[in-house]
Amino acid sequence: MHFLVFTIMPLIYVFYQLYLHPLAAFPGPFWAKVNPLWPVILLFKGQRHKSLRRLHSQYGDHVRVGINTLSISHLDADQATHGHDTKFVKDKAYDYMNDYPNIRSFGSERDTATYLRMKRAIAPSLSQKAVDGIESQIVERTKLFCSTITKRCPEGKTPLDIAELLGYLMFDFIGIFCFGKPYGMLETGVRQTLPDLIDNSIVMFSYGFLMPWIAPVKRFVTPKSLARDRQAIIEDYKSRVNEHISRGSKNKDLFESIHQYVKGLSDDPKIVENYLVANLEVFVIAGSKTLATMLTAAIFYMARYPNVSHKLRHELEKLLPDQITGHKLAELPYLNAVIKETLRLIPPVLLLSSRSAVEDVEVGGRIIPKTTSVIVPYYTLYRDNRYFTQPDVFIPERWLDSRFHLDQSLGKTVHLPFSAGIHSCIGQIVAQLEMRLVLAYWVLGFDATLVEPDAPFQFEEHFLACKIHCLLKAYPREKSGHLRGNRTCQRD
Repeated sequence: MHFLVFTIMPLIYVFYQLYLHPLAAFPGPFWAKVNPLWPVILLFKGQRHKSLRRLHSQYGDHVRVGINTLSISHLDADQATHGHDTKFVKDKAYDYMNDYPNIRSFGSERDTATYLRMKRAIAPSLSQKAVDGIESQIVERTKLFCSTITKRCPEGKTPLDIAELLGYLMFDFIGIFCFGKPYGMLETGVRQTLPDLIDNSIVMFSYGFLMPWIAPVKRFVTPKSLARDRQAIIEDYKSRVNEHISRGSKNKDLFESIHQYVKGLSDDPKIVENYLVANLEVFVIAGSKTLATMLTAAIFYMARYPNVSHKLRHELEKLLPDQITGHKLAELPYLNAVIKETLRLIPPVLLLSSRSAVEDVEVGGRIIPKTTSVIVPYYTLYRDNRYFTQPDVFIPERWLDSRFHLDQSLGKTVHLPFSAGIHSCIGQIVAQLEMRLVLAYWVLGFDATLVEPDAPFQFEEHFLACKIHCLLKAYPREKSGHLRGNRTCQRD
């Protein structure tokens, strides 16, 4: 009996996974096909994005990276999993995101019809008209960000972590949208703990996505320190939610849009509060982490390659001071190219979390069996030499110069930083405004040198980019004689 249990049964299991499983025909590492914990091990060091790129280089477009999971790096992948006619839905792994029983947030809702109702209810608060009405507050916080840099790094003498300060700025921005006022992190002058706590939550969620079967018992298996951190975040959200409700709002902002929607679901104040917390957290994380990543990366690359910064500054200096507005900046081709190139090399969402096929469906020339979980590794896809010229090199000109014919054709088709279809980013108008304004004020206000000029841009991947640091010295433009000579763009 023991022989049967410990020898024959495992062999039958391995044989099934390798030769009889619906994904048996797809290539991939042996342990990925037979070990349910292999994806967890791959994630452990936070460098899964690089590992997946190596695997796709070895095995091709379709790689089996789990018992029932495929990673697809192909031109068709994003549209197939996100487009209007998609045959994929959010995987049951999204259940791990739910802190409250029977409450699904905008981020975790798996039912497409319900998700679209939520999106329609929220969309007006993130429209161009709504964003125009709040632009002055974004500009005000951006100016405070610049003055904070000048104070912390007088004449470029003291290195600063630009990722930390950008994180604080993004919390101010998202505080305005979600809670009606900024978080106020830039004013304190001391390191804030909330961004680190949210980083830890993202790491926890990333492991939970890979082990959705523990969702029903996660409160019992989560380490106490992480559980305390998680509770501290929730209490912070609750405090801000209740303060906003008490204060009231004259405008139908993001908070009020969500509030009105959830009040239509329940009259119970506690349930309404839980719905608000769950949904607002989605926007806090999406609106702070992703933009802080993009802006840190953009400033990193411009500090590494001053010729890019010089070219962008030349474009910006053609505007009068009162023309540094969202609408005017949207018309600047090189600014938009810098943003687009940064989002290509360092996509803030590095990996599309799993989507499940509701029927057999063709993606990239292969039939994906029904119920298969699919991930799309954007870091790999956006550095594919079939779609991009010199894919590891920071070249904003690829989006403007017709000589980059590959990038102008297939590259534009592949690169969808705000996704597409029904799951396209609801906050992309806000994001574009914030990216343009911050980069414009930064480039016009500062030159910068990296403390470690030859080090690559470092981060950990937990679906989003986390644990980012970027040490540099910032020189106010009127005292910017310290800038190094031009450096041509290189592989990163």
